[in-house]
Parts: sequence; structure tokens; C-alpha cells
Amino acid sequence: PLPPTTVTTDPKGMATNGTSLYLVVDGDPKDKILVLSTNPGQILNSYDAPGDNTTALAWHNGSLYAVTNEFHPTRGQQPPRVFKLNPSTGAVLEQFDIRAPWGGTLGGEAGGLASDGSSLYVAMKNEGGSGWYRFNPATPNSNAVRTDTFSTNITGFMTSFQSLEVAEAVSGSPRLLAGGYATREGPGNIPVVTRFNKATGELLDLWEMGNAEIAGMAYIGTVLYLADAQSETILATSLPENIPETTTIGSYQAT
Repeated sequence: PLPPTTVTTDPKGMATNGTSLYLVVDGDPKDKILVLSTNPGQILNSYDAPGDNTTALAWHNGSLYAVTNEFHPTRGQQPPRVFKLNPSTGAVLEQFDIRAPWGGTLGGEAGGLASDGSSLYVAMKNEGGSGWYRFNPATPNSNAVRTDTFSTNITGFMTSFQSLEVAEAVSGSPRLLAGGYATREGPGNIPVVTRFNKATGELLDLWEMGNAEIAGMAYIGTVLYLADAQSETILATSLPENIPETTTIGSYQAT
């Protein structure tokens, strides 16, 4: 007999094709990808994710990309692996490891994936928020390029990336949005949404998110949709000023 299938509402990553939301939620033996309308709670489609530790999604040139960090029973956590998926069925079209800037396979646990239409960007949960990697999925054998983060005028710094999204339209210049954790004045990490200069890595804005834990984000027009792992709902906000002032657009129930 087949093992029992479990699907939760715990979000792990999110992307958009410009009209619908693609949300990956925790499941066993595989995670599940839900295709959602921006109307509250409406599921348009669903299918299995490529693994049971799918950590991020991105929409790139008409395809859905997922990154996994599978766990091997004897070798432990495996390096990030990228899957190009048919967005209608979830069928795997291509898969590859990410090559590190110094050669070999990039290690670590991916905490976000985003596309600017030319390249994919991946950030790691376990690198202390120190930067991200850019690579072209059309040439997977090429080494990724790293961008280090820095702050000039903002108090605080990222300690862990949990999600990424590109927002080209903000102020007419490229920006990389990130959800995760940061430290400011005082001890401990706090949930935040941040905005970086995509080209230089400079931290431009940092918004505290209260109790929300942003596991995924998708930018449609002027609305930023946020997958909150704390409430297991989708939140929405407008850029650029009022990111902390979120509205719940609905919950979702995996099938």
C-alpha cells in the first residue's frame, strides 16, 4: 500500500505569474503546490511539489521554478536543487544544482527564490543574511554570482532570509524584497520585510512585521502578497510605505 499522504496549511514559499499565486505548503511524503486566486481562499489547482523539503518558488519566463533541500538518511541535508516545473501539472521539465561562485555545488538551505526575468536569485537561511546569489537557469553549468548586503543609513541588519521577490517598478530602479529575520537595537531576532538595491546589496528599508513570519511573497502590480507562517494565511499590502499595515485576503485549505 502507498504511504498515507499528509498536507498542511504551513506555507514554505510563494510566487506569481502576474495573476495567480503559487503557494507551496508542507506535506508528506511530498509538499503540495496550491494555485490560488487572489480572491479569498479560492484554490484553482494543486499538485505535488518536487520534494518533501521545498523551500521556495519563483516564476521565470513562463515556468514555475522550485528549490528543494532534501534530507538523505545517511548523508544528511542535501544542497539546494532547482526544478523547472510545468505550472499547470507540476511535471518536472529540468533539474540542476546551483554552482557556487568559487566552483562546485552551492551548499546551505535556500530561504528564498526570485526572478527578474533574466536571472534567478537565491538566498540562504543559514548565512546570517549576508547576501544572495544570482544565476541564469538557461546556463546551469555557469557559476553563480554573489552579492553581499550592507547598510549605510538603516539601523539593523538581516540575520536570515526566508523569502525573496523582485520589485522592478518601485521608484523606477531595481529592488529586491526579502522576508525573514533581523536584529535591531536590543537582543533577539525580529520578523521583518526588507528592501535592498538589487544591484549593489544595500539595505534601503526595514519594516518590523509584529508576529507575522513571512515564508513567501509575490508582487502583483502595486500589491505585495505575503504568506504568513504564523497565521497560515495570505496577507496583502501596498508598496512602498505601509508594509506593516497588512490586510488578510483569506485562508486556504490544501486538498
